[in-house]
Amino acid sequence: MQAKSYTPSVNIIRDEERELNYYVTPNANDVVARMVNHYKLGLRSFNIIGTYGTGKSSLLWALEQDLKKKQTFFNASFVENPTLKIVKIVGDFNSII
Repeated sequence: MQAKSYTPSVNIIRDEERELNYYVTPNANDVVARMVNHYKLGLRSFNIIGTYGTGKSSLLWALEQDLKKKQTFFNASFVENPTLKIVKIVGDFNSII
């Protein structure tokens, strides 16, 4: 059995079965609150931009757990009694073809 190597990076597909230990920061709370508020105003697309290692994937993973009611991080409420379908896309350096 190969030992797991440490990586500070989160991959939302590779790591989906791992336990999430996420520490909510004021910035993360602000990002999710903005997403919820803008969603309620009719915006349905959001860009989360930041340099490597700033927590973008971790935030999305925590938000997913929150929306699915698996763990509570933000109490995000986009709509009452949502029906969710989460599509995970992870970039790659190879051609999409």
